[in-house]
Amino acid sequence: MDYFIVKDVHMTCAALSIGLFALRGGLQLAGVAWRRSMLLRIAPHVIDTTLLTAALWLISQLHQYPFVDGWLTAKFVALVAYVLLGKLALRQGQPA
Repeated sequence: MDYFIVKDVHMTCAALSIGLFALRGGLQLAGVAWRRSMLLRIAPHVIDTTLLTAALWLISQLHQYPFVDGWLTAKFVALVAYVLLGKLALRQGQPA
């Protein structure tokens, strides 16, 4: 597969993931029951799986690895923080 295609897929999925997170957060703050929408419940998993798959492919092609390359370590730590804070922010039963 071509590097530039996978890189574009990765960057697009990153933007979609952040945008969808912001949308769901905004809906939750507005008191909208977004969890009833199958698209808003499933799409983040599909997008994030594609994002991580593309990231792993890029890592293998570029031979740059977390905890070896500083910028990739920072990106990995930011990903873990994004997941944990997202889980905290969008947990069910949280008052709007």
